[in-house]
Amino acid sequence: MRTTPSPSDTVAMSTSRTEPAAPLWCQSLASISCIKAAFDIGLWDELRDAEEQGYSLAQRPLSRVFWQTLEDLGLGRLDAEAFVPDQSAIIALATPENRIKAEFQALAAADLLEHGAFFLARDGEIPEDSRVFQFFNYADATSATPKAPHRVAAWVDYLAYCAVRENDRLADAVQLPAGARVLEIGGNVGLFADALLQRHSTAQAVVFDLPGVIAQTPNFPLSDAVRGRLSFEAGDLRYDRLPRVGGEAPSVVVFKSVLHDWPDATAQGILAEALDHLAPGGLVLIVERLAESFHALAMTPANAHNHAFTRFYRTPQWYIDAVAKGQAVATQLDTVNIDTGFFILGLTKTPSGEPS
Repeated sequence: MRTTPSPSDTVAMSTSRTEPAAPLWCQSLASISCIKAAFDIGLWDELRDAEEQGYSLAQRPLSRVFWQTLEDLGLGRLDAEAFVPDQSAIIALATPENRIKAEFQALAAADLLEHGAFFLARDGEIPEDSRVFQFFNYADATSATPKAPHRVAAWVDYLAYCAVRENDRLADAVQLPAGARVLEIGGNVGLFADALLQRHSTAQAVVFDLPGVIAQTPNFPLSDAVRGRLSFEAGDLRYDRLPRVGGEAPSVVVFKSVLHDWPDATAQGILAEALDHLAPGGLVLIVERLAESFHALAMTPANAHNHAFTRFYRTPQWYIDAVAKGQAVATQLDTVNIDTGFFILGLTKTPSGEPS
């Protein structure tokens, strides 16, 4: 992760409406703690199986404050000796996606409490015991058979959860040329590439990511509409040659929520390599959260997962300026508002030069 601030340049962009606020259970440390605890001990399954008269409080040594919090969240009714669950509310909340969200919200909130001096500043080194950055430990995924596969699976699952929430809105805003050969670098298990190909029936794509990540792809089946057009290649963008697509240089290279992970000089080098690898006239698409949208984002537990990364997001202008003069020109800049603003920046390679 980078530890230096972005330039303050701004670019005029269109806007769109923002999604509704985060769910009620994300709004306080107490509710996040209780929801995560219920997942950790398998309580949701027990509540779903509860008799009509309710779930006896004697079955679990949990405080009355815990049960009161569940009632306050609209998950049931607390009586003297039992908790009567609202089955529809329990079913809606007790999903694999919400379990992943609760786990990461807890990590991020703990980091903000313990390391506020880092997360609220604009420089300084990442604390070695930061829970969030230990969670995203790329070294764990450099092998297809990692020593700690559960650690890789945890952050792959979290990124997949984010992709499911974001992809439709973002993919709708992307226009690919007919017959596009797409290389998505750092594309996790391919959910964004899948969404793009569903909208562009003549495109094909290769997703390039670490071996331990690619090993997780069988857990995320492709859409029927993209079978035969989407494939995966394992490697490390720091050391390995970028793959070709259909035996040719890609006509589009996609970075979705990837480049903010790297220090300025490294990100600039990755961009230069991607542009060199592109076919002449090809397009680099950068999809990132919009740094300016965090200025008004309340410092609440509901936003902890975003504030943990606020300092690492750059402006679109930074990426435009990072490209060597004459190497590419900005041809698209759009924004989409989800839980925060996102930008989609298109950099078109100039006609001169051949792909590597």
